[in-house]
Amino acid sequence: MKEIDVALTDYGLAFECSVFAFVLIRNKCEDQPLSIWFAFLFASVGLASIMGGTIHGFVHEDTLSEAIFWRATIVSIGISALTAWVIGAKILLGNLGQRVVFFVAALNFSIYLGYVVFFNQNFVVAVANYLPAAIFLLVVFAILYNRNQQRLVFLALAGVILTFVAAAIQQIGIGVHAEYFNHNALYHVVQAVGLYLIFRGSMFVVELREKNGMI
Repeated sequence: MKEIDVALTDYGLAFECSVFAFVLIRNKCEDQPLSIWFAFLFASVGLASIMGGTIHGFVHEDTLSEAIFWRATIVSIGISALTAWVIGAKILLGNLGQRVVFFVAALNFSIYLGYVVFFNQNFVVAVANYLPAAIFLLVVFAILYNRNQQRLVFLALAGVILTFVAAAIQQIGIGVHAEYFNHNALYHVVQAVGLYLIFRGSMFVVELREKNGMI
């Protein structure tokens, strides 16, 4: 195994996300679509983590396998961006606004999909595509917390912020140990905490929206 710390934390993140997705899919509520979109968000992050863990742990560089797994990783990140747009719209906007956001997000994903599969697989492209969606979700949770002052909504907001912190850790290269627990492994751990907070908040937001309609 090439990078055992990165691979194992990636797989741990994937397991966490699969549990969250399963719980949300099984969640019995009237606003099932919102719960399912949250499940898609966690499932896409989990899929990206599985691919990333496999690349870091087992796949050799400059091989066909690496090309396939890497493309699958950045496509999964694109799916995460799509789901973040839809979730934010479903929480904050009315039916017309939701349809507009979904159309634009789906169109953007289609363009992104073709571009990263056939032309450019640079991680910067994935980040540039995902960042606006993550900021949108952050703003939505901030507005929702300002309206309701609920602790679990704040947890979701804090969770999104933690995912930004995790990304900063990865980009800056902050790690515990260069060989045994590097910046990518620490990134996964911080991201796992952030995703847990988002999950806790998502369960509450689904119930809140079920009771109140558009929040």
